[in-house]
Amino acid sequence: MKAPASTATDAARVISPNARRFVLAQFLSRCAHTFITTAVRYETLDMVGAKRYAHSQIWQNLTRTLSAQTAGVITDNAPPKKVYVLIDLFCAMMVMTIWTGSQNILQFLAVSNIALGVVMAFSGPVGKSLPPLVVRSRSELPMVNSFELTGDKIGRYLTPFAVGFFMMYFDFSTCVHASILFYLLVVSVKSSVQVDESSHGSGKRSGGRRPGLMTQLLEGVKSLGDPRLGVLVLNTLITNVFVYPFQTAAVPVILRQMDPVNWKSLASLVSLGGVIGPILSNASAFLFSSDPFAGLVSGITAQIATGMISVFCVMVYPLFPTGTAYAVLLSSLWVLVIAANNQFTIFFNSLQQMILPANQRGKFIANLLAVFTMGNAAGLWVFGQAIASPEHLQSNVCWVLVLSVVLRVIVGGVVLYRKSALRRATSTTTEELDDQLSEARASTGGEQQDDEGDLRE
Repeated sequence: MKAPASTATDAARVISPNARRFVLAQFLSRCAHTFITTAVRYETLDMVGAKRYAHSQIWQNLTRTLSAQTAGVITDNAPPKKVYVLIDLFCAMMVMTIWTGSQNILQFLAVSNIALGVVMAFSGPVGKSLPPLVVRSRSELPMVNSFELTGDKIGRYLTPFAVGFFMMYFDFSTCVHASILFYLLVVSVKSSVQVDESSHGSGKRSGGRRPGLMTQLLEGVKSLGDPRLGVLVLNTLITNVFVYPFQTAAVPVILRQMDPVNWKSLASLVSLGGVIGPILSNASAFLFSSDPFAGLVSGITAQIATGMISVFCVMVYPLFPTGTAYAVLLSSLWVLVIAANNQFTIFFNSLQQMILPANQRGKFIANLLAVFTMGNAAGLWVFGQAIASPEHLQSNVCWVLVLSVVLRVIVGGVVLYRKSALRRATSTTTEELDDQLSEARASTGGEQQDDEGDLRE
């Protein structure tokens, strides 16, 4: 009679204490990165103007993209726990060194802008590849990815607001020193996360040698075309080309046409929808946690539906008498859009974490993030062309969104066509991952029993 009770208790926990610490650490890390990055952006915009500010962001994205390959290789070859903890310690030391070594604020802004781009290239792969090494069982992966993604979105959307208020009362130097303390807090939380490093070194080939750097870089690029993951990568690329640039490029222009005075505040209201959306996707992640393929299909279906709703919202905007009313509609739309995107991303992340071996996850994620950065730039260019003509703004944006829906439908059809292969991949890798986790628990049973005991108390 004790086994069922234990099972019920395990189900009630949703995720283990160690996984919770990981989710908290990821959330704080996102907030810390966004805090200093936003402060640097605001100060740059104030000091050099819009044109040079735009150029600075291009340079940051470029350095981030170029650093992604190296970041992926280091993630897959270095001890995961050390890289995970030391990257935030390095950030604290980097910000402090650049601040004390700069002759003036402009020099600090220029150097830190590039340095933060490199740091972001490294922080993504190591954090996103770690969930399989911190969970208690494979069934936790969807929920851990869901909570991690929710924290990421909340930190990304809310921290800039916090920075704005912070800079109203404190100067920029206080922001810099606060960010250093923030990073040190993240280091302490990350240090408490237990990481299973038993699979570290599995990338070595015959003779105990690892593949060369160029070989590993090539393997990372090839992993994007994995038959089981390629079409899913394409779907996420569609999101970065069409969805996020719609919110960052087209929505502000539409709102500016409707309300030339308050359009900035209205655009911020739309962004707040991104905070609520991830919370909705948590419920669906729990619902489909035992069937990742069903979660994928439901996510793509939701993305198609929200794409159609987006087209409708753009078509009806001339009917709204005020920009405020339309901003409320767009904010509600953005809640649904982010929830749908998260729904797919949660199970896509879980699937690639189960399919790819530990020594390939970092390179895969690094290349994925690099492709997404370039995709976002391409999307900004596409929407830039669409909004260039004010008299054709509505029709141009609608056609771009219609194209995104058509591409989603094609991707959804391919996913359904490859249903058996994807289900087979998840079932096979599930058994392998559970075996690895069982071995890890057997070798570190004492530490995990301590976690269980703390929770029961």
